[in-house]
Amino acid sequence: MSSLILETGSGSNPDSNTYISIEFFKEEIEKGYHLEGRSDHDIERAIHRAMAYLEQHWASFKGEKTSRDQPLEWPRIGVSVGRFMLPSNQIPKDLKIALVYIAFFALDNDLLPDQPIEANRVIIKEQVEAIGVEYDLERIKNLTLRKAKILNKFLDKKPIFRRT
Repeated sequence: MSSLILETGSGSNPDSNTYISIEFFKEEIEKGYHLEGRSDHDIERAIHRAMAYLEQHWASFKGEKTSRDQPLEWPRIGVSVGRFMLPSNQIPKDLKIALVYIAFFALDNDLLPDQPIEANRVIIKEQVEAIGVEYDLERIKNLTLRKAKILNKFLDKKPIFRRT
């Protein structure tokens, strides 16, 4: 049985812990990626990690929670994207899609902050004695760009990511 408790937009369920279901995740990801060898349990764990990451690291959203007692950052009131106000009883589809990409990334990776940048160089390999780590930068870059661009429109601050 799944431990995912879907937030539908009411903000009234104190046990809600996600904006997407396993089914929504699969529908979106299978439009361009393959999930061979991935169980529903793997996907569920990735969604939980993605939600924790989203709620902790991207929580400067526009507007206000609809209720101070709701467990998640959404639903929200007073959120506009462009010239349009978003309904306060829905979770924006773009937010859900960003969560799908974060969860997809979490299937194979730790959700650490983006790789450190020093002197305009991205650190791609770390070596400490016999232990070494090398990152697949192209995959990190592509998924990071996609999730950042999608989430920017919901953030209260200036965009945290801009392509130059």
